[in-house]
Amino acid sequence: MLTVASRFIQHYREDAKWLERTYAWVPRVGIDELKRLLIEDADGICDGLEERMQHSVDGYRDPWLERAEPKSPAQFQPALPLVPLPLVPIRSGGEHG
Repeated sequence: MLTVASRFIQHYREDAKWLERTYAWVPRVGIDELKRLLIEDADGICDGLEERMQHSVDGYRDPWLERAEPKSPAQFQPALPLVPLPLVPIRSGGEHG
């Protein structure tokens, strides 16, 4: 199932129009055509879709893992000093509260 989902996502990335959502793309292409392409591999594109998806997955960098091992000590330090803001009392009641 994960293989078919990966094929679907990669084919969508390559075939959909700019900013076209899957809810519009699937009816435009047709569910039968997607089954033919992605499950039956009728046009022989599945190996390429899987390779390109794997290339994307391999190139992904998790920013949270990078945070644990910064490239330099200053990478995740504030650019400007942090200044505490004064506390402002909150009024309750009245016409607007």
